[in-house]
Amino acid sequence: MQETNLVGIIPVAGPPFDFNFPWHDSLMPIGRDYLAVERSLVECATAGCRSVWIVCHDDMQPLIRHRLGEAIQDPNVLNRKDVKFTRMWTRTIPIYYVPVTAKEKKSKDSLVWSIIKGAKVAEKISKSMSKWTAPSGYYVSFPYGVYSPHLAGVGQQRRSIHSNENYFFSKNDKTAIDNEFLALKLGMPDIDQALKKIKMTLTGGVFGEYCISNEDDDMIDEKNSPGLITHRNGPLSMNYAFSHLRDKIQENNTSEVTWYYNIASWEGYREYLASEHYSKRPIEFILKYREMVPLFREDL
Repeated sequence: MQETNLVGIIPVAGPPFDFNFPWHDSLMPIGRDYLAVERSLVECATAGCRSVWIVCHDDMQPLIRHRLGEAIQDPNVLNRKDVKFTRMWTRTIPIYYVPVTAKEKKSKDSLVWSIIKGAKVAEKISKSMSKWTAPSGYYVSFPYGVYSPHLAGVGQQRRSIHSNENYFFSKNDKTAIDNEFLALKLGMPDIDQALKKIKMTLTGGVFGEYCISNEDDDMIDEKNSPGLITHRNGPLSMNYAFSHLRDKIQENNTSEVTWYYNIASWEGYREYLASEHYSKRPIEFILKYREMVPLFREDL
């Protein structure tokens, strides 16, 4: 199966970690002039995504957009050796920003919900334009896991990522299903199954107005979770919402990263900064600030 429209999802909206800085945690620097959310953006572009959807809160969206802009260039096209004057063959990947409502922030604020919200919005908007633009897969990249997309072989595994229904990056046999911030590829059936599982687990009955029952209080372990995704083992955690994907992890759809650091805590962030590994910002042509030409603008 060959992908026709792989969509990148970057879940930014979620509970804050223990950094307590004036800016959002996804804007933590991981290199000189290189931010964590920019690394995720480069990873999605390297994986061959046709568009990238960043799910974030309204109060942080202007700053993130001011840094990232509305488009990124495909790094793989620039690295092609069989094409002369590669900049003439560049492919622009648009960036869209998906807001999280105040109601959702109050009851469902988590990276899991950001993934679901981003996938659903991308599907709805894309299908409304044409059935040919409907997403055929979702590549999820977390800003809070640091590893090199180039050294991880994201570009080399691009064909496998596109041809497999699911794909996982791992480290020490752990994937995103183990609450590690490693990229994975999902399909809409996986999103729907996770959403159904969350709705059946949480009480309330009415979609959008559920809450956690007293029986689930023992699941909440936010302070002691190195891979914090709201609820370590609760209904809004990766290892619960997407637990059905464990049976799909196989040797032919899994790739081991060479090095990886979880920077969702100050201790993990210090460990990364003190390590021998580093992240280098791509050339300016890839991450240069760009704004897309609007389809329609009414001058008042």
